Amino acid sequence: MSNDWLRTDLWRAHVSWLSPPWVGGTEEGRRDFDAGRWMEVMEAGQYRTLIFYVKHHDGFCAYPSRFSTAQPERDFVGECAAEARRRDVRFLCYYSSFIDEVTGNEHPDWRVLGRDGAPAQVWSSGQWPGAYCCLNNPGFRELVLGQLTELRDRYQPDGFWMDVFEPMAGENCFCPSCRQKYRDQTGGDLLETQGDAWYQSCVVDLMREIRAIADGSERPCIVTANTGRHIAALDAYCDLLTHEAFTSTMISALGRGFRPLGKPFETTCRLYSAVGTWAIRGPERALLESMAAVVHGGACCQEVSPTHTGRFTDDAVERVAQVGRYIRGIEEYLVGTDPVFDAAIILPETSYGSTYDCPRPGGWDTVFTERDIPFGYVYPDGDLSPYQLVVLDGRVPADEALAERLADFVREGGSLIVEGQAAGFDTPAAPILAEVLGIGETSALGAGTYYLSGLRPDLAVGLGIDDQVVEAHAWRPTLNGAEALVTYRYEFAPRREGWRTYRNLPPAHAASSDPAISVNRYGKGRAMFVACALTTEQLRTRRYHEHDIREYSTQLAANLARFMLREPLLRGTTPAGVEVVVNRQDGRYIVHLLNHYMGGPYLDNREGLLKLADVCVSLNANRVGALGRAFEVADGESRALSVRRDGQWLEVTVPRLSVHGLIVCER
Repeated sequence: MSNDWLRTDLWRAHVSWLSPPWVGGTEEGRRDFDAGRWMEVMEAGQYRTLIFYVKHHDGFCAYPSRFSTAQPERDFVGECAAEARRRDVRFLCYYSSFIDEVTGNEHPDWRVLGRDGAPAQVWSSGQWPGAYCCLNNPGFRELVLGQLTELRDRYQPDGFWMDVFEPMAGENCFCPSCRQKYRDQTGGDLLETQGDAWYQSCVVDLMREIRAIADGSERPCIVTANTGRHIAALDAYCDLLTHEAFTSTMISALGRGFRPLGKPFETTCRLYSAVGTWAIRGPERALLESMAAVVHGGACCQEVSPTHTGRFTDDAVERVAQVGRYIRGIEEYLVGTDPVFDAAIILPETSYGSTYDCPRPGGWDTVFTERDIPFGYVYPDGDLSPYQLVVLDGRVPADEALAERLADFVREGGSLIVEGQAAGFDTPAAPILAEVLGIGETSALGAGTYYLSGLRPDLAVGLGIDDQVVEAHAWRPTLNGAEALVTYRYEFAPRREGWRTYRNLPPAHAASSDPAISVNRYGKGRAMFVACALTTEQLRTRRYHEHDIREYSTQLAANLARFMLREPLLRGTTPAGVEVVVNRQDGRYIVHLLNHYMGGPYLDNREGLLKLADVCVSLNANRVGALGRAFEVADGESRALSVRRDGQWLEVTVPRLSVHGLIVCER
């Protein structure tokens, strides 16, 4: 039995059974737990993989552990593992790594300590006070490794799903064990350090030991860790990359961040509004969030919760069954695909592509998503060759190594957009990027209101005739070979110091000659410098509605990107709330449409409310070649779609789009 299922089983059950230690002593207790019934629910939900909470943050172990004083009434893990094995359902052990309230209360000296010697306060402290335990404490480390060894030897699970496997306080732990370990390793004082880099290295060392435990199993046992951030050294010991997410756009962003890493990945989303609550999500939102993971080549790990007594509600079972049937019905179009991209955004090494409030409104992420420019994320040392266009927008401070790689990319025919501060002023990377961008000395204009003037017709598509207003930091470069595409027009008069107004001052009658956006030919490629912070800062900050701040900046950024693309894959014909994902599979193209309007600000648990009609997708014939046929897969059936030719564009129209659309284009 191999681990190939990590790439082929795209629908998994994350059963978050929250039944804390005191529940066993109540009248209801855990009386509804029935391993046979649980497996019936797994089968009804089309699941082949079950992730079971063997220990949650409250410290309750669902099996009798010799390392725990509080023992369960029954061996819930053993019963469930045996029943899963009997029905050929994979069984993974979810394990809360460093948050353990029972252990933290029993052993206060095992807790993570701050610089002041008091227990570190982290996001979990409100719900599980004192639960954050230190991995370098010998007692706690023995408990973690001992319990994982118990689980391996008793139940032979198919994997360990390690939760919250990361430093959480933003600093190293300063408990006596950590200070002594640091002293033994370096001879220094841990109190003199900053950040959590050292403690993070300790997390990696612990994972190495966990990897060895898994490798000692009689059957293949995978390891994954939910860290909340990208730790490359940790990933090396993981078979699967995972992250939890709460909105369809966040899940999609995570998929784009995981995919270039080359490993199987999943995102965990919730059937309920939060862990441990019973407000079930509507059927269309549940489907949308599940599809947002699988269309990017990952798996959806759906978090479905039984009650504290061990009972699954009928609504929950039917909801996951609906989604499961849908995903299983289109598996052949999901497995074994490769992404087709136009552009890439460079991400920090520590990011997976999304945070809890990402993608940010108006960033290049949403520009590309809303304007049909297929894109992925790439890390500073990642392969740039799959992309026509790379964007450096300031999230990653460019060092010399990255600047040289970008220079090589452009020199060989690639396109580059550098925005504002990302040009690396006054850094060792600055001369390299300046040569690529064709700019010389650059001075800061500061934060203010600026108008962008003189846009060419192809850059002004969808923008009207007025100059575009920018309220952000801006810079004034001198050009050293680059061509000015757009210049600044300043406000008609200086503002008085301390003056407040709800309106911008109108632009001056005449535009300046100061370049705001320029382009330079470098080698076989081109590089663009956007000297104002077009997407990384808010525009029109004095408007009352947050969406107004990005309406025109999003369109302008999309126009700039299309200007820099040699052969864009898509023309940009779908509504802004519809995400287009294009994959390649065995000589055909698979086009997915995700209707994010279903997951926007107007959430509704009623079914079938919002459907879009006649959604057109335009593919570039120069990229995909001649299409022999196109068909839509919907409701378990294939329906032929007509392909219309408009110059270089091949147009295919989906008559109706609800949550997810699937178009198969064959040569």
